Amino acid sequence: MLTLLTSCSSDDDNNQDQTDLAELIQALTDGSSKTWSIESASLSNQSVDNLSVTSAFNAVDDEYVFIANGSEIELKWIQGFGFNPKAENLPEFLSDNRVSSSLSSLSEDQSANRTFQDQSGEMSFQLSPELNRVNAVIRLEDGAIFNAVLKAKTTSDYATSPVSIDQAEELFSFAETSIWSGFRYSGARNSLYASNSGIPEVDDPTMVSYDISTNKLDRIFYPYAGGHPSMHLELYNETLFNLGGIFYQTFDLDLQAVDVNFEVNDVNFKYGSAAVDDALYLFGGYLNDNQQFQIAQYDTNSNQVNILESLDEPRYEVDGEIVDNVLYIFGGFGFDSIGSNKIEKYDIDNANLQTSNAPFRIGRVRTAIYQHLIYLAGAKVVVNGDVENTVNFIAVFNTKDQSFKEIELNVPEWQNMRIANIQVTDDSIYTLFHENLPGPNGLITHAYQSPVE
Repeated sequence: MLTLLTSCSSDDDNNQDQTDLAELIQALTDGSSKTWSIESASLSNQSVDNLSVTSAFNAVDDEYVFIANGSEIELKWIQGFGFNPKAENLPEFLSDNRVSSSLSSLSEDQSANRTFQDQSGEMSFQLSPELNRVNAVIRLEDGAIFNAVLKAKTTSDYATSPVSIDQAEELFSFAETSIWSGFRYSGARNSLYASNSGIPEVDDPTMVSYDISTNKLDRIFYPYAGGHPSMHLELYNETLFNLGGIFYQTFDLDLQAVDVNFEVNDVNFKYGSAAVDDALYLFGGYLNDNQQFQIAQYDTNSNQVNILESLDEPRYEVDGEIVDNVLYIFGGFGFDSIGSNKIEKYDIDNANLQTSNAPFRIGRVRTAIYQHLIYLAGAKVVVNGDVENTVNFIAVFNTKDQSFKEIELNVPEWQNMRIANIQVTDDSIYTLFHENLPGPNGLITHAYQSPVE
């Protein structure tokens, strides 16, 4: 908490003290709230001193939101991805673990000019004399220190999505028999991972890894688990979770250690998933021909499912992402419809569910996250008279202003294929497309890279 201080001197001195503090609060918060981003950052620990991490994707995505409330200030740290405080070099600093946003109360540090700190003294923020930069010092476990210079975030600093996708380079392809494919990008490895559920007595399920830097492609097979899976890949703690059915599998990022056929208690299949901190969130799907309304939190250690909330409507083949502690859920089939226009937003901190509408109905869908943007790829419902069909689409939901924008698809090779999944980085959109083969020969899955322009 920030308290306006007065002294026992003259009224002029009192007013000057209050004005100085008020100016600092105004500079940090613009009188209400103000977002700052990282201009430069470094990490120090027992093994390294001032390791520059300015270029790390899991540093540049951070937002520091200073919020004024009268004479009080709160800091919301929207961290996005976590990092390894024990890192000795930049590759070790990188992490694919998504972490929750945190709130801290700050008070004036009486021992330093223009400085505010949290109650524990583990976080301090000092405004520059010009009041246009903030020097942040965050003390971590085992004596590690994260230092950052913050600058005010402007409109031009926010990520934007392309208007259209006009070109695509094929990276790799593989044959399979099932239409369900998981997909995940690892920023720490600069690699893509794709999974396929397989078909009993035809072929085994598959996991594929593709190193973008070296173009190295690896593929492994594992025993069929059953349970009508609909592949979703989640990534945390250096582990891939292959989800979507009653059973799931885990893989290390080298595809060496594989644990198969974990059974999720009391859960359905063809559900959506998202991960943050050490929790998996599962939502939608169906079980024993019953449509499922639930949003659930799943603890992989105890194999316990905690039902959190009921969806506004039952649906399966849904997907979603968690941004700033809010779970956004899109699309999905109902047993009496081929798509939903509902966007459901579950506030994890306050256990509150709100619903809004997308501009069109969405059937099968997969999602990806880049900073505050959620990309959607899948089947859009098109109505022509009394006939309803689905066509490929890619769209972007902006969690800052809640806008929804469809991206025009102008790649000729995609016209006769079905989009299966999507992942996004700062400079590329990666997509999976299924190409049907004639007769009983299954299909080919193609992975493409398109520039973000």
